[in-house]
Amino acid sequence: MSAEVTEDPVLGGKLRLKQPTRGHRFGHDAILLAAACPARAGERVVDLGAGVGAAGLALAQRVHGTKVVLVEINAALAALAAENAQLNGLAARVTSVLLDVAAPAAAFAAAGLGPESVARNPDRRGISGVPVPPRRSPSGSRLQRGCSLRMGR
Repeated sequence: MSAEVTEDPVLGGKLRLKQPTRGHRFGHDAILLAAACPARAGERVVDLGAGVGAAGLALAQRVHGTKVVLVEINAALAALAAENAQLNGLAARVTSVLLDVAAPAAAFAAAGLGPESVARNPDRRGISGVPVPPRRSPSGSRLQRGCSLRMGR
């Protein structure tokens, strides 16, 4: 990933996001995911595969009083997500955690995660029915044939 980043306005400038100039950049799908999440004030939402935090931060901006945890496997993106939370004055309610979404439930529990709501923007190739090989993308994220959001208690 390039060390160069841009700072881009989102939601008519209500949100500003730093993101790498090269590689995956957030799009309207992250904003639509945030809009579709039925979270309410007082709930905690976990954004799996958060990248720079676009979906989770847009949700935190929309639903005041939510707590959002941005889970990301790529250390550079997780750092940008934390920086974006700070940039937008959301750091008190939004945290970034470096964690593999495929980690066992115990790893999530060790990170203090037991969410009421989960948001995940799945890989489009998996949705379309075309098999996605179980491998890592260039960014380090996992491409999976399927996944379960079920967590052990």
